[in-house]
Amino acid sequence: GHGAVTSPQTQRGYTAFVHTKLSRVIGASGIHTGTMSFGKMEGDASDKNIGFMLQDDVADGPYYRQEWEGMKQTTPIISGGMNALRLPAFFENLGHSNVILTAGGGAFGHKDGPKQGAISCAQGEESWKLWKAGTYGDVSLSDGVVEYAKTHEELKGAFLTFQKDADQIYPGWKEKLGYTGESSVQAASFNWQKKDLAAAFVGASKARTASSVTRRGLDQSSRYADLSLTEEDLIKN
Repeated sequence: GHGAVTSPQTQRGYTAFVHTKLSRVIGASGIHTGTMSFGKMEGDASDKNIGFMLQDDVADGPYYRQEWEGMKQTTPIISGGMNALRLPAFFENLGHSNVILTAGGGAFGHKDGPKQGAISCAQGEESWKLWKAGTYGDVSLSDGVVEYAKTHEELKGAFLTFQKDADQIYPGWKEKLGYTGESSVQAASFNWQKKDLAAAFVGASKARTASSVTRRGLDQSSRYADLSLTEEDLIKN
């Protein structure tokens, strides 16, 4: 799978960084770059340098400065444990949102269905852009996203669906959004255990959910995510 190319444990003989540079050299239109620790793929926030190398005309690698002399860009493709709640901090770490998002669980796992899930991801990007532009004043990124969710039902639905993510990344969201419930599909269906940089899926509860598609979607959306991370941990320079 993807880890055979990007994992630090790969036996390919060269790193994911080299792999992405080769992709741009041969003219690839896009390549999966992982999720820089924001989803289930191995990696960390510093992997944003891969995105810079794919898209900037001049970029610094781990050893050398690369000048691309106008060579066409390659678009980063991200997926693997991503949902609308994780995207704002991901974009803030990367510095832009010029990526291709191929979210499965983040869309199909949404409590209101895949269409609303896809819309919520687009709203996650828009909320980050508005916060970046100062629309919500001098507030934290998490507070800005919650403020946006108050008037956008699809993103609010993502909070209600992925409550474990919401609790970790957006503390106090329930009070701010006026939510009084205690459980969600995500919270009721899965138990989580931190392991190294991520949390491994360790089992499902006996609680039934309304849809097997939703169960599978949530499994793919968050099962490897490090749910102990705070906003400060997620955004690293």
